[in-house]
Amino acid sequence: ARTANPHIRMVLLPVIPNVRAESDAPFAASCTRFNELLAKAVADLDTPASPLLLASRPPGYDIHTDTYDGTHPGPT
Repeated sequence: ARTANPHIRMVLLPVIPNVRAESDAPFAASCTRFNELLAKAVADLDTPASPLLLASRPPGYDIHTDTYDGTHPGPT
């Protein structure tokens, strides 16, 4: 993206909790590891000319009420 636009700005959201991670410990660990690596990549690649922001899920986000299938965010 920076090749096409060196001043691009990006916001990235880590993998959010989901129902599979509640019952599959290896998958949950993979999600945690991915999010750790994503945070490191954002920190390493952030520049004043092309800022990166690692967003966080909204406070109170609940996979049981804020998703339509336990994984994908719903309209709330």
